[in-house]
Amino acid sequence: MDSTTLKEAHRQVRDAQPDSTRVRLHRAISWLARAEQETEDTDARFIFLWIALNAAYAQEFGFEDAERE
Repeated sequence: MDSTTLKEAHRQVRDAQPDSTRVRLHRAISWLARAEQETEDTDARFIFLWIALNAAYAQEFGFEDAERE
C-alpha cells in the first residue's frame, strides 16, 4: 500500500480519532510519501521509512511521565 492510498483511507476515519493519533498518522504518512520519492539514495529512503515508523508508534510523554519511566 502506498502513501496516497493510506492518506485517502486516513481521511475517511480521522474525524473519529483522537488528536494525538490523527497527528501521528499524518506525520507517518508524510514521511512515507517522502521515502517513496527517494529512488536514488537507498540510505536516505531507509532513514525516511525509519522516521515514518517512529512517527506512527511514538507516544506523547509529558515531562513528569518521562521522569517516571
